Amino acid sequence: MFKRILLGLVLLLLLLAVARWAIMIFSPDLTVDLTQAQLQAQLDPKFPKQECLLKTNCLELREPKLELRAGSDRIAMRAQFVATLGKRSMPGRVVLSGKPRYEASNAAFYLDAVEVSEFEMSGNAPDFDQVVKVRGPKLMAAIVQNVPLYRLKSDSRTESLAKLALRGVAVVDGKLRVRLVNPLGLFEPPA
Repeated sequence: MFKRILLGLVLLLLLLAVARWAIMIFSPDLTVDLTQAQLQAQLDPKFPKQECLLKTNCLELREPKLELRAGSDRIAMRAQFVATLGKRSMPGRVVLSGKPRYEASNAAFYLDAVEVSEFEMSGNAPDFDQVVKVRGPKLMAAIVQNVPLYRLKSDSRTESLAKLALRGVAVVDGKLRVRLVNPLGLFEPPA
């Protein structure tokens, strides 16, 4: 008797696993496009962001501006920064980019594989310049990788679904395209 119940439970779990697999594979996609303005609106309150090596050597990123370029799979960001070494501070600007990554545990999108393409500082302290130019880009990439670009809202039906059924995320036609599993075509794309 116990073996039959156990066998029945195992078969039920197997059936549920196969059903979930079938839904994920054969369900149509639902796409949600997030515009540059939507991403920027959520990013702005998170800056300025500062990272320090020791208490006297700091790098602060300010005023980030996102760029979603058509034909690119990366999200670009232009930002101002202030590098501080002891009592000396020097402003500058940086352009970096990264690939969008979704982290399900906190329902947020981040940048991965961050690359710094432009890095300029103003001022005339050659010793300070060299320290920041060597360490600055890596520190900026570390800052940006840990700041969520966009967090899904739990009150939106589509965004709640995304937490459970995200298929992929990419930059398409100047927008961040989120592809979701749409089980049995139950959800309509947002207007």
